[in-house]
Amino acid sequence: MQLTGSVYDNNALMPPLPATIGLGSKLCMEFLGTFMLCFTTASVRTWNAPLAIGGVLMCAIYAGRHISGAHYNPAVSIAVWLRGHLELITLLAYMPTQLIAAWIAGDVAKIFVGPSIGHPVVASDAGWGALTVEFVLTFALCHTFLHVTTMAKQANNSYFGLAIGSTVLSGGISVGDTSGGAFNPAVGVLALVKSTSLEPILATPSVDEARNLMMSLTQEFIDNRIWVYFAGPLAGGVCAGLAFRLTYPSEAPQPTATKMKQAPEAIAPFIIEFVGTLLLCFTVATASSASNVASALAPASVGAMLMAQVYAGEATSGAHYNPAVTFAVFARHAMVMSGDNRFSLARGLGYVLSQLLGVGVAICVLVLATSIQPGHPEPTSTTSSSLALASETLGTFFLVTVVLQTTTSAQTTGNSYFGLAIGGTVASMGQTIGGLSGGAFNPAVGLLELSSAVDVRLRALVDAYSWVYTAGPLLGGLLASLMFRLVATNEFTPQSTAML
Repeated sequence: MQLTGSVYDNNALMPPLPATIGLGSKLCMEFLGTFMLCFTTASVRTWNAPLAIGGVLMCAIYAGRHISGAHYNPAVSIAVWLRGHLELITLLAYMPTQLIAAWIAGDVAKIFVGPSIGHPVVASDAGWGALTVEFVLTFALCHTFLHVTTMAKQANNSYFGLAIGSTVLSGGISVGDTSGGAFNPAVGVLALVKSTSLEPILATPSVDEARNLMMSLTQEFIDNRIWVYFAGPLAGGVCAGLAFRLTYPSEAPQPTATKMKQAPEAIAPFIIEFVGTLLLCFTVATASSASNVASALAPASVGAMLMAQVYAGEATSGAHYNPAVTFAVFARHAMVMSGDNRFSLARGLGYVLSQLLGVGVAICVLVLATSIQPGHPEPTSTTSSSLALASETLGTFFLVTVVLQTTTSAQTTGNSYFGLAIGGTVASMGQTIGGLSGGAFNPAVGLLELSSAVDVRLRALVDAYSWVYTAGPLLGGLLASLMFRLVATNEFTPQSTAML
């Protein structure tokens, strides 16, 4: 029975939904999401704060992505605008909304936790390194955001929030002790809220009070180096937006199919391998640094960053970021009896060169632009070479087995768990047997040993590198490809035979 006009008739009670979401609704969502993020940051003041901050960001992004895009960060908004997915008027409305939400979140947090709210703090000995790490990690955040939320090849995925939240979690662990780990100008506002009160100007509004407030804010902005949380993240967002625009010209709002625009797309996989390996190695070096108070969580930081970058780059390059993975993928396809040539030797060599360049740039950035003493894989003094080799082989075997089964098998095509599985394997192996060999499971990561070589002559560099980090991972990759051949027999059945 149709009860028209009654309480059961939703159409009679509710106005028709608008065809599109208006700017007002988007601003409300940006305010709410930024408030959630900054309130959490201000309320958690323990060493494991990155877990809470990354977690709430993930949840807020899942909640608001379909309404506002779930930026919650002026740097992300700038990156999305440069990428071509945000109008200028919307950008100009989003940014002040995010900053205001951060200030209000800080004031509300004072009610719950008292005046000593949590906020990012630049280490006294960080120097320009604080600006560097804010730039690099915000670039990583925006790079991940653009790929998992705006890329046509990754439309309608269900892992976008996980990838973005994991990037912030990873960065908070790896460089939070250096810069405070904001990666967001809105989060940086909390440092101003901590030391500044609006009560005088609210109690007696006047020009003099406004002037005093501005002078106080400016002094705090400079003296406490709060400008780092604006300059670093905004520069990182700009670079990420421009890099995406140049790498994927076909993703532009109005692409034109010219040869000049098609050329960059041919090298996009190699760019992704370079960027992903750089960010992975940068995370390993900073998270495992002896000066990092959260170094106990280094495996979690590395695994989270790898997971995020795998989600960001898998649709473009396969997201190897590891010569051992590239070797295993090449071997896996070379074993196909039907002559599978989807991964050629030339492509594999190009990937390896990109990965080696990535770790080289990571080392240069760390050594030249920060005061961080880079951490690197190193066997314990009681671990023999044979045991270290076995550890690297076994860890890489597990890693590559997961990579091959979740990203190259026809039986798992279209899954959303591949990045979680791959990053989780590295985090698990790093915690389990990484203490024996150093837990590289990747020849590129093993090259971080070179950052400790004072003498840059070739002989000194060769002496500083342990062969274990090449032999072990490559052997593990080979064994994993052979195991894939053994267990995934249906992947290697000739088409004509399979139809019988």
